[in-house]
Formats: sequence, C-alpha cells, structure tokens
Amino acid sequence: MKHSYRHVALAAVLLIGFASTAAAATNEGWDERFGRPGVSPVTLISMQNALYAGGRFASAGEVAVNGVARWDGTRWSPVGSGVTNDTGPTFVNSLATDGENLYAAGSFNRAGDSLANNVARWNGAKWSSLGSGVQGTIHTIAVDGGYVYVGGSFFIPSINASNIAVWTGTEWLPLATNLTLTFGVPIVRAIVVDTDGVYIGGNFTSIDGVTATNVAKWNGAGWAPVGTGIGTPGHQVISLAVWNGSLYAGGSLPNGNVARWDGSTWSALGTGADGTVLTLFPNGNELCVGGFFDSAGGVNAGRIARWNGTEWSAFEPGIDPSSTGAAYAFASWNGGLFVGGTFARVGGGLTVNGIARHDANGWTALGGALNNFSDVRAVTAAGSNVYVGGLFFQTGQVLATNISRWDGRRWWPLGTGVNGIVYAIAVDGSNVYAGGTFTRAGNVTVTNLARWNGAAWSSVGAGVNNTVNALAARDGVLYAAGLFTSAGGAPANRVARWDGTNWFSLGAGFTTTVNALCLAGTNLYAGGSFAAGNPGNRIARWDGSAWFPLGSGLNNAVSAIVAMGDSIYAGGSFQQAGGSGANRVAKWDGTSWSPLGAGLNNSVLGLSSSLGNLYAAGTFFQAGGSNATRVARWDGVEWHPLGSGANNIVSAIAAVGTNVHVGGTFLSAGGKPSLYFGIWHPPVPEAFISAQSGGIIVTWTSEPNQTYQLLSTTNLGAGFSPLGEKVTASADRTAATNIPVSELQFFRVEQVAP
Repeated sequence: MKHSYRHVALAAVLLIGFASTAAAATNEGWDERFGRPGVSPVTLISMQNALYAGGRFASAGEVAVNGVARWDGTRWSPVGSGVTNDTGPTFVNSLATDGENLYAAGSFNRAGDSLANNVARWNGAKWSSLGSGVQGTIHTIAVDGGYVYVGGSFFIPSINASNIAVWTGTEWLPLATNLTLTFGVPIVRAIVVDTDGVYIGGNFTSIDGVTATNVAKWNGAGWAPVGTGIGTPGHQVISLAVWNGSLYAGGSLPNGNVARWDGSTWSALGTGADGTVLTLFPNGNELCVGGFFDSAGGVNAGRIARWNGTEWSAFEPGIDPSSTGAAYAFASWNGGLFVGGTFARVGGGLTVNGIARHDANGWTALGGALNNFSDVRAVTAAGSNVYVGGLFFQTGQVLATNISRWDGRRWWPLGTGVNGIVYAIAVDGSNVYAGGTFTRAGNVTVTNLARWNGAAWSSVGAGVNNTVNALAARDGVLYAAGLFTSAGGAPANRVARWDGTNWFSLGAGFTTTVNALCLAGTNLYAGGSFAAGNPGNRIARWDGSAWFPLGSGLNNAVSAIVAMGDSIYAGGSFQQAGGSGANRVAKWDGTSWSPLGAGLNNSVLGLSSSLGNLYAAGTFFQAGGSNATRVARWDGVEWHPLGSGANNIVSAIAAVGTNVHVGGTFLSAGGKPSLYFGIWHPPVPEAFISAQSGGIIVTWTSEPNQTYQLLSTTNLGAGFSPLGEKVTASADRTAATNIPVSELQFFRVEQVAP
C-alpha cells in the first residue's frame, strides 16, 4: 500500500512537484494560516477597491506588514514594505486619501525604501516622502483639493511651522507658527476640511495670538475661534467631523464628551457618552461615535454608538463589555461599516482582535486565522479532516464551541458544539465522538460523552459519571477512559466499552486515572497514573478478556500511547521503562522496553505516528540532547526538531502523511503567529533528472532514514506504477539510476512507510 500526500512528476527534465521531510530544521514548514486575524488599528480608510488600516502592528492575519495593511474583502496584504522607524516605535496615527493616493502619518522615518519623516504617500506601487517631512509626531492628516494638511506635536524649522502645516504638492507651508496651551504642551489631534475652511481640534488655548480653546478654524487667510471653544485647558478635542451641515467634536470634554457646532452655538448631544470619544464618522443618516465609553444617551453602548440627530442608539450588540479596549476608527466600504481599535471581541462573543465588519447580518471578523482558543487538548485526523477539541468558542470566522473541524481550507462547526471542555476525540466512519467534561451537546443532554453523526449530536447511552480523558473507536465499538467509575449507570472503573447499544466494563478496570488509549490489532492499550494493585504499572494491555502488564511498566504517569509497526510507544513524565532509563518516551516490542535515544527533557503529552516516524508533543525543549521545542520527530534512529517548534505547551498531535497537526496553549509555531493550533508541512526540496548511458538518473533531496518509492508512467491520466523497490535514504540526496526511457515518461517520488 502506498502512502502519498505530496509528490513529484518529471518528464526527462520536467519537474511538476515534490515533497519530503528534508530541511526539517527550518521554519519553512510551519503553516502561516493560523495567526491572529485583524490588526488593532487606530485609523481606517477606504480607497478604490480596498480598506486600509494603520496603527502600531507588524502583522495582519498571517501576513507580515509594517504599520499599514490592505484588506481586499478576503485577505490582508502589505502596502509595499510599509513604514518603519530606525530610532523608536513605529506608529501610523492617521490615514487619508485623495482617491488615488494613500497618505500615512504618524511616527516613522522610512516608508518603503524612501526616507520619510513621519508622513508619506503610497501611489499604489511605491512609497515616497513629502519633502523633508516634519520633526515630531503627526496625529492627524486630511487631504483636500491637492493639499495635504497635517496636525500633531511637531515643528518644521525651515518654515517656522508649529503643530499644523500644509503640503502643497511641492512644498510645505505653515498654517500656524505659535500654538499655545496655558499649562502644558499644545497638540493638534484632529483636522476636518469643510467648504468654509479647515477646522482643527486638540489641546490648546490660542493659535497665532487668537484665543481659541481646543478648536479653531482656518479660513484661508487666518485663524478664528469657533464660538467660545470647548471646555477648558484641561479638556481636549480628539476627533472632528462634519455631518448634516454641522461640525461635531468628540474627545475628553464636558457635558458628555461630544458636542455640535451649528455655526453659531455649541450644544450637547443629549447626555452624550459616559467616557472619552475617540472617533466620529458620518455614515449616511447617522453619526457613528466610538471611544472608551459604556453608554451614550443613557443607552448601553459598549464603546460604539449612533446619533441620528435627535437621539442615541446602540449597535446591537456592540463591543463585548468584557473587552477592555477602545474603538478608535470607523470606515465604510463594500456595503459594511468597519470598526477598528484595541478591543478583542464584539457582541455575541465573536473574537475579532481589533477590527470587525458590521452590516445587516451582524458582525464578522477580518482574517481566516484560528482565534480566541484558550486551550486545545485534542487533535484527531480522519481522512482529509482534522478535528480539534478543547476550551474555545470560535475557529476562524466561525462560532464553534469547544469542538471544530478543519477541512484543509476552512473551519466548520459541529452544530453548536458542547458546553464544556473536550479532552478527547475519536472518529469511526461517519461518527465523531467527543469526550471531556460537559453536560450538553447541541440541544441534547449528555454526560461527558457525545456522538456527532455529521448532522446532529446524540448521547452515548447514559454516558459516564466523570471526566473522559481518552477515546478509541473502531468498527462500531467505542472505548472510553478517564476519571469515571461508572458507565451507563453500571460500575466501570476508569475504562469502558460501548457497542452502540450498551456499556460494558473491562474487567476490574483501574483504581486511578487513565489518560491514554490505543487500539492495535485485537488489543487495547491503556496508560495513566495507575500502579500497584492494578493490571500494570502505568500501562496495560486488554486482549478482549483480561488485562496484562507490559513488563514491569513505567515509573511515572503515561499521557500518550501510539502503535507503529509491531511496536507500542508510550509517552509521559516517566524516566524509566522496564527498570531501565527512558526519558519520557519508550518503545515496547512485545517483549521488552527500550529508550528512544536520549529521549526528551520534559513531559510528553501527545504521540502520533506516520510513514515510519514517531512525533512527540509536550512541554520539553530538548529531544535527543538537541534543541526541539515542544514538538519533535523520531525517525527510528535519531530525534529531529520541527523548525523552532512552539512557544508554549503542545498538548495534542496528529500526523497524516507528512503533515503534522498540533494543538495546545501556544501562540506561535516556527516563529510565526499560530494561535493554539498549527500544521507542519515538510519544506519542499528539489528533484533532478540527468542522463546516463542507456537511460536516466532521477535524484531527489531526501531525509536520512526516510523511505521513498519511485513511480513512473507514460500517461498522466492512467496513473503511476512502482518502479523498482522502496529506497531508504542514507543521506540528504537519493538517486535511482539506470532507468531506461524509450518515450516521454513521467516520474513521481513518494515518501512511504518502510
């Protein structure tokens, strides 16, 4: 039987594709699709056919970006190489557009390959500076009629500009030379351009000798106050907007933190918001207001609210009240309203990590990563599907409570999931079994066990009376193990069998916890913390009638068991197997125990096998005496890392072909964002065809101790046939020689089991 998952096809010198486990020490193999979606932006703007976000971030979803990113409705992409700062943190505080160009302003000194002091222009292909920029931080930018207005806390010494200036397209001009604040450092935080002038807001008491408290107007010739201003020097305006013929100001202000100027007087918007207003956004027949507040006009609002001109209303639901962040920006694009900020979730518990879209159908997150997992405890592969279980309520953009399915491209919920933590998953045909600590699956009352048939949840008899740690299933029979002492209401100590109708005990079972189960041939293996007074020390075998020990067993707990070939492998916290040294992982050949090299330097929590390789996951950071962080591969001779591994505990692992799926509490794998779930794909090496007398040589890069099969065909539509025997590689290159070729011929190399 062949085991092919990625392959190569060649025709003389034609390379179609190839894969093996070579180059395993690099991070190329770690999948990039499971990082955090969203970017926690402080500024948003739509331009042409995309939404742009700016802030202080270096990635958007799984894509590396610098300070600014582009969302096309499906995925994030960088905007060139973004903006960076050689002397300190990079901030993009504000974005603006003239319809064709994107302008970014903040705190940076480089945009793409160009030097750009705190302000830059992106023309769709490259970044460029706006003259010599400014010295200091820009907090706000606005574009109108070919002019670019910037405000902040900066100077342009060459033109004696202070805190507010304009770029004409060829040069900088000052709009103010003397912005003052009675006590403290003045700052401009908001600019809006209207038909009658340019309005600025911030924290100041005069501008170029004109008394103006926190808001002022440039009429083209000079500055003027806007009424008596807003508040006192202790207040500040953070956002400005023009809507329905009036000017609106939001910030940290008296009388509800938001106010309206109708051209003659300032007025409050009802009772306003009960916290700071950070952003105002005209959106058709309503003004959207965001910030750090809990209510607006007495209505529970959760950081975002709407003003229709006479009254307040909330987004139903708004930002999750347990989310401690704030809303900093709005943008309207592609039929939806986008909200950006430092919040983690929106109403209904949807994790969005700083940016979300709202429309008539409610909220959606941006990005396709797995997010808001607090822990993944179970990973089980079945065909092209991978099932994950643990403690979470969302995978990707899909609500999935504690159990979910990955089909290779996207996540799918299993109905409404289960109401507690899932520790174990087993698949038998079309049935998916989940075990853990829970009382409901979908709308069905269950007891720590449930079955999903692809359409609905059902109970597994009366279930078991305590936590399920492990499951194994085959041919309609399910085995469960854990902390329980009864199954289906009858005694069953820590392990039991379900035949589809009834529960049965397996002998006297065990006196303490069982953590792991493994079916191999006609035998069931169980591992846990049990010792004296039990059928074996931490591991035992059930032959269908009775339990048997595996030699003298192990000296500490077993957390994982897997079969490979004719052998059984156990992993856990033990350091002895059969009375001899074996660090956290050991092999039972039916007669005796043996170590796997120098083993692992800390606990093993999961084991899986594929194509003659054993994969281990846990809390360790060395395998065989070399660095291997929480996940490693044993090829039968020595240990290998999977890139730089994971940055926190890996609790579960499932290998299929050359792909390795892992779950745990980690946030990155291979140095790439990977939230609680990750996939290792062996990096793609190279393959070659060369001529020799009477035939050709097929050479491919290989991994020592791995087994390969060369196949060939003269018709790609007819399938491939084995060519010669399997080859076990002894070096990083393997060759098949003296291959006769009489016509166009294609070759494929598969990695297979020994």
